[in-house]
Order: sequence, then structure tokens, then C-alpha cells
Amino acid sequence: MTPGQAQILLQHAQAYQSSGRIPEAFNACQTVLKSRPRDFGANYFMASLHAQQGDIERAVKFFKTAVKINPDVPDVRYNLAYAYNLAGMHEEAASHYAKVLKAAPNHLNAHANYANTLSLLGRHADALKSYDQIIRLVPNSAAAYANRAYALKQLKRLDDAIADCDNAIALEPGYAQAHFNRGATLHELKRFDDALQSYQTAIKLKPGFADAYLNSGVTLHEMRRLDDALESYDRAIKLRPDYAEAYFNRGTTLHELKRFHDALESYDKALSLNPADSRVLFARSSVNLLLGNFDPGWREYEARTRPAAGGRTFRRPLWTSDVPVTGKNILVHCEQGLGDTIQFGRYTKLLQQAGAKVLFAPQASLKELMKGLGDDIDIVDLEDRTLRYDYHSPLLSLPLAFKTDHRAIPKDVPYLFADPQRAKDWHEKVVDHDFKIGICWQGATTKMDAGRSFHVREFFPLSQIPGVRLISLHRGEGEAQLSTLPEGMKVQTLGADFDAGPAAFLDTAAVMEGLDLIITSDTAIAHLAGALGKPTWVALQHVPDWRWLLDRDDSPWYPTMRLFRQRSAGDWQGVFSEIQRALVERMQSAGRAKE
Repeated sequence: MTPGQAQILLQHAQAYQSSGRIPEAFNACQTVLKSRPRDFGANYFMASLHAQQGDIERAVKFFKTAVKINPDVPDVRYNLAYAYNLAGMHEEAASHYAKVLKAAPNHLNAHANYANTLSLLGRHADALKSYDQIIRLVPNSAAAYANRAYALKQLKRLDDAIADCDNAIALEPGYAQAHFNRGATLHELKRFDDALQSYQTAIKLKPGFADAYLNSGVTLHEMRRLDDALESYDRAIKLRPDYAEAYFNRGTTLHELKRFHDALESYDKALSLNPADSRVLFARSSVNLLLGNFDPGWREYEARTRPAAGGRTFRRPLWTSDVPVTGKNILVHCEQGLGDTIQFGRYTKLLQQAGAKVLFAPQASLKELMKGLGDDIDIVDLEDRTLRYDYHSPLLSLPLAFKTDHRAIPKDVPYLFADPQRAKDWHEKVVDHDFKIGICWQGATTKMDAGRSFHVREFFPLSQIPGVRLISLHRGEGEAQLSTLPEGMKVQTLGADFDAGPAAFLDTAAVMEGLDLIITSDTAIAHLAGALGKPTWVALQHVPDWRWLLDRDDSPWYPTMRLFRQRSAGDWQGVFSEIQRALVERMQSAGRAKE
């Protein structure tokens, strides 16, 4: 076939395409390629046909061939990069966009898609440079400013991001995406009312803007306007029935509204739309465990260990309950918070009793405390590359392995112990005849802690009970509250040396040995006191963490613990009124009450 004949056939193919006769267009193009497989025009046109039909894999193949035949045509390489993006191959796309721009520095679409691709790859600083180039080429591009704002937000340059959103809106007041980006940035700044206003403007400009309804729901949730958040998620779902993220967020809000079965249904829908989303399984596990549905709860809880969810990889296989452990070295490694390690460290003893040699790697700050588990448990450093083991297990996978339900919770308490000499030394420092209560009011200031902590002033009614002495067990953020106590309230502190070293809780455990009671928020202090077998009262938020279950004042994890629960969200005053009554009764029954 001569080049002229090929050209005529390709013109026919283009005519067929224009008139919607796609099979004939394919046939004409294939005829050319059969005779001339290296024909640039035929490969390029075949790539375009496949792309039009949504067959991105074949489109990439033909675009690649066209680029090899003639690498000096920027638009062909641009279309290859675009096809790579559609195929989810963003690194390859970025590489080819960069080559397009080297050949054609003012290729505006290549700049825009290159910048967006860099953002998808998390290369926001590089994306920012590309958006700068677009603005240099087109100073009045509202889209460039809006997209640049997104990159700035990801780089935590939030005030600059707001300024760029405002630039975009000044250029194009009706640009819904710019208002949306502004709302997302204001949310990051915790300017929630302003964020909502921006989202509402975006929705007014673009009534079908499902993402704006979703983000409004997230902001309303943060503002604790849970019913309004639920309504916003429902609107997003109505606009986009396959919106998995909206179903996931809806489930989270239903969970906090104590509508647990509705939450599970919402999570199920999210999973049906996106089965690979580990977050949904993990959230579902929290509901099931809270409800006491341990079997599905523990199984779903394993979602946290997936590499996609941030789970760590190990050079030896994961231990599961169907693998005999007798004579095997099992590396058990910590995860999540200090309280989790204290609560579930007891399972290392079950593993050892089953015949395994246990190497336990807790957080570095807990290594000394965890030595109290016994000489049969080797406390090791997870970063020690010389460790030799046959299997590994995340600590919080052991409840599943041991088929933990209400009847099978290990109740061998105490299983941690204070150092006797340290306990003696601290007893001499705090001894007197008062009813001594160790208190803690705040855990780590993370999102997970939201709603669990309260102000130290909530203990004020207890401080007024004759014969009571409050002793702070609190360390870290929140200690400053002790300088603004209400008039007449006293809390004893234990000095700058109290648990000041790298090892956590050694002094705290020692002090607890000499106390009559520990009263605390839901934090690691609660787990330490429970593990030591000390009388412990825990103040819980309205919808607590799953480990405290529902509607009970005891804990199957800790036989010396009593739970006090909010009857409505945020009602710490009601919790402490109940604690005050219980404390007076306890002191009276123990003959410790004073007039």
C-alpha cells in the first residue's frame, strides 16, 4: 500500500468516525496498519478511536507506537500522557507531560495537566511551580489560581491558599470550584462557620455539587451538628448514589448518634461500592466491638494491618491461630497508643503459656513497665535487625487469635506491677491520712482523643469533700490547667522529677500503689491503673471507645474498674455529679468520711 492510498483510507476512517460509524472506522484503519504497521497517522488515529471507546489500555499501546515513530510532535506525546492518566499510571503521565513541556514550553494544557498530575502524586511543591507557569502565561486564569490554592493547602500554606481562592473568585465570581477550595482551606483553619458559607455558595452556584455537600457534612460533624451533617451526606448520596465516601462519613456520624445498626448498614453500602477501603472495615469493627459482637469485630479489626492502611511489613510470616506455636519464636509488636499496649500486653502471657517463646516489642517508653509481664517474656526493640523469630503478630491481633469473647477475656489482674522500692519511696513522699485520689483529665491531643478529655475543674466538687486529697497523675499537654484552678480547689502535684525520664509511667505506677482511688478520663492512665488492679473510676463520653462497651458500669477487661458515662453528649457535669455521690458513699462505707 502506497502512502497515498493509506492517506485516502485514513480520510475514509475519519469520515466514518464523524458520522458515528465506528466499526467501519476501525476496519479502515486496521487495513492501513496491516500493510503499514509503522504508519504514524494510522497508529495515532487508532489510538484516538480506542480512547473514544474507553479502551484506554489499547489507546496507550497505539499512542506509544505513534510517539516512537515521531517523537517530535508534542500533541501526540500529550495525548499519550493524558491516556496514561486515564489508566491511573500517573508517574508515566508526569514523565511525558514534562517531555511535552521541554519541547513546547508554552503548551498550556500540558502545564495544567502536568500540575494536576503532580498533585495526584503528592508532589505539591512541584505542582506549585507548574501552576505559577500557567499564571505567567494566562494571568487571568481563575482555574489556575483555584488549583494553585489546592497545592498550597496540601503544603499547609493555608493563608496563601485562601488568598489564591480569593484571586480566583475575583476573576470569576461564579466559579464554584474556587468557593469549594476556599471552604476546604477554611475548614483546615478550623474556621468552620466561614467554611460552611463557602460550601453553601459553591452549592448555590452548582446545585449538583455532591462534593460540596460531602465537605459540608464533614464540617458540620466537626461542629458537633450531627443531624445536620447527616442531612448533608444524604443530599450528596441523592446526587451521587454510588458515592462511597459519603456512605462512609454517614456511617461515622450515625455511630456518634448511637444509631449503630444504621451505621453498619451505611458502612456495608460503602464497602459494596469500594471493597478495598480498609477504613470502612476498621470503622465497622469499632461498631461491632462496641456492641459486643466480638467475632465479626475482631475479624474486621484486622483491616488496620493491611499495607494499604499503613500496616508494617515483616520478613517473617504472620502468625495465625491455626499455626502451632510450641517451640516457636513469636515477635509481638506494638501498635497504636500506649493505652492499647498496656491493655493488650496481657495476651503475650497467653501466647507464652501456649508454648511459644515470646519476643515483645512495645513502644520504647514502655519497655521498662512491660518487663513486669514476667521473666518469660523477652522485651525487645522492634528496630533491632538481629532479632530472630519464626512468626510475627501485631499485638491487637492476638484477641482474634485467641477467639476472645466476653467469657474469654484474660482476667488475670494484676498483670503489671510497680517497682517495690520506687513505690516505697513515693509512699513516703505522699503519705498522710487523707483519702488520696489520683486524677488525670486529658490524653494525647489527637483526633482519636476528641471528646474523651475534660478540664481539670470538673474535679472541683470532689475537692470540696472533707478528707479528700486530689493528686495529679497528669503529664504533658493539659498540665497548664493546674495554674487556673477555681478558688478553693487544690490539686497536689508531684514535682518536676515525676516520670521525667524516658521510661513512661514508672513513677505513676509507684504512686498508684499508695492511692485509695484513681479517677481519670479515657486515657492510658486508666489502663495502667486497671492493669495494676487498683480501684479505678473512668469518666466516659456519651459514645465511648469500643473497649468500654455500652450501658454497663463495669469493665470485663478490668475487675477493679467502675465506669461513669455521659447521659448526653458533652455532659461532664452530670458524670461528675454521679462520681461525687458515689465517692461520698464509698468513703462513708469505708469509715473515711469527715464532717
